[in-house]
Amino acid sequence: MDEEAAPQPGKMTYPPPPPPEGEEEMEEKPGDTYTGGMQHGVRHGRGRYTFGGGPAAYEGEYVEGRREGRGVMRFPDGGSYDGEWVADKMEGTGTYTYASGDVFRGGFKAGRKSGAGADGCQFHGAWSEGDFVEGRWVWRDGSMFAGAFDASKPAQGKHWFSGSHLVQAGRYIANGAWVGSDVAAGSAAAVL
Repeated sequence: MDEEAAPQPGKMTYPPPPPPEGEEEMEEKPGDTYTGGMQHGVRHGRGRYTFGGGPAAYEGEYVEGRREGRGVMRFPDGGSYDGEWVADKMEGTGTYTYASGDVFRGGFKAGRKSGAGADGCQFHGAWSEGDFVEGRWVWRDGSMFAGAFDASKPAQGKHWFSGSHLVQAGRYIANGAWVGSDVAAGSAAAVL
């Protein structure tokens, strides 16, 4: 058999095998199906994997059985990710749409938000290992906080309140209380 042969179309439906005692369960579960390219009995090339016959599914590129390249994953909660994959993880640039309709566009590393990105009208700035670390948090009414974040929570910076057009610089302390400077009139540009 030629190992470099082009992937051939195929379909796998996974039966409910009992896992061997002491061994981890395989990724495939009863009711899962895969339709698409295969090479030597392994997912390879373009394909669609549906989890348990439900709404959760991945459609995109596979390399040696792993999600690799460009693909779209639809999650059971109604969220989805459209972007780049490396070794079965979101990696590179992509768009994550939450079930609520909120959207994050930006970088991913090892399955978590990382690098530059914008979370729809919510977070605009830098991410590291899934946490928002610096930038602007914009609320639906247009008010915002700009500055440094710790574990995706505002830490130090400026608040601008759209209704009153007031600005206040400060920081959050351990108990979550805001310690701010004098309040001043200003525009959104004052926090940018």
